[in-house]
Amino acid sequence: MTPPPVSSRDLFWSGLGSWRDAKRSAEQSGWSLIGTGDWAWVYGSPDDRLAWRITPFDPAYDYFSGVCQKNPNPHLPHIIGRRHYPNGGSAVLMERLDEVSEGVATKWVATFDQQPDATTAAMLQILTTAVEECALPLFMGLDTNAGNVRRQAPDGPLVLIDAFWINGRALFDMVVTEPQQAVDLFGLRELRNWTHIPAIDPAGAARAVKALNETR
Repeated sequence: MTPPPVSSRDLFWSGLGSWRDAKRSAEQSGWSLIGTGDWAWVYGSPDDRLAWRITPFDPAYDYFSGVCQKNPNPHLPHIIGRRHYPNGGSAVLMERLDEVSEGVATKWVATFDQQPDATTAAMLQILTTAVEECALPLFMGLDTNAGNVRRQAPDGPLVLIDAFWINGRALFDMVVTEPQQAVDLFGLRELRNWTHIPAIDPAGAARAVKALNETR
């Protein structure tokens, strides 16, 4: 008997070991690559309803997705599930959101420092509180980049999909010049995975790996 097809949600929760397994599983199951950022790849489900964000290492987004899950708000992404893989990397399953024009995104972000509506103000309070409570190394706080704005369905609310960041350039410099300090802050296995994020080119990754190999 042919087994029933695996649903998109079941695929996310299946026993994957690492971010590599997650990427391979998504690609082999008909998910399409819909975005590549500095730290992660995002795949869209075959029915276009879900997004699967996969990263080798992204502590800022891990923190952000947890904040969103604990503090639902129409202007924050609806997080369906979060996973940390046993052999490295993490992933988030969320609703798939629509692109918006640069003008619409910029106009909305401009209201953050002016007169936001009540729901936007509530979102900003959630994020501001989370920034104040964050203890991540190299954490740089709130990022209100208009490029991180999407929309929930054609006429739905605007959504800030990624609001926190750590200083990736500073992390790279620390790994190359003070690798033991970086390992003490983030962990050796985590940093080995970090060398595979999309933003790091092969030459940079080789430098980072060489430095990490010299740590205890």
